Amino acid sequence: MTEALLRSELPGLYSVESLPDTALMPMCHEGMHWVGHKTVHHPGQVIGAICTASHGSSEPSVRGNLPALNAVAAMMGSALVRFQAEKALGESQRFLQTILDSIPMGVFWKDRDSRYLGGNRAVARDAALASPTDLVGQTDDELPWAQDAAFFQAGDRRVMESGQPLLDIERRVPNAEGHLVWMRTNKVPLRNAEGQIIGVLGYHEDVSARKEGEQRLLCLLYTSDAADDLLCLDLCCRRIITKQQ
Repeated sequence: MTEALLRSELPGLYSVESLPDTALMPMCHEGMHWVGHKTVHHPGQVIGAICTASHGSSEPSVRGNLPALNAVAAMMGSALVRFQAEKALGESQRFLQTILDSIPMGVFWKDRDSRYLGGNRAVARDAALASPTDLVGQTDDELPWAQDAAFFQAGDRRVMESGQPLLDIERRVPNAEGHLVWMRTNKVPLRNAEGQIIGVLGYHEDVSARKEGEQRLLCLLYTSDAADDLLCLDLCCRRIITKQQ
């Protein structure tokens, strides 16, 4: 029946007995006798159909609904196209969220008021939240690192005002369990399609293991007589500790 409606093979008003056999049985089973339909167009293309049906045998009761069907169908075209576009956008957003959730580092983005617009599962975990959707609308003042909120928000403003990234910012902050950990944060300006800065995009990662390794190396260095002048580099060739005579 649906295929016939979309091909406009049936008149606007017809009796159940005139339907193809494939549609006749379910319609009769539901007790319908007269059906009215109107195809829905969006410019020049049939994209759907709306129907009205009578459970009685009176043709006029259905015929009286046809003007309303015509009016509704005229408005439905744009609404259906918009619905389909929104559905496709929703599927795209869910796919993007799946990708973000597979990243082990915490990814987040904020508006110009430093209010979280979204994030991945790692950020939600670090913030002691059940899911990334719980992060939306929150500020740093409401999260486990609230005592450092002013510091992070100042960094947000610096990025938005300068248009320049803020990289490799390391700071000890409380984690979801309340333990202090070393967190390294990177932030870049978040821009819209016109290039205007509308917030910040950032990611953070727990670098406590690396910092603890540096501390152990520092202790070893200052208790060693192996060298009077020793420069230690990390894997990124950044100077981390120096011993001079």
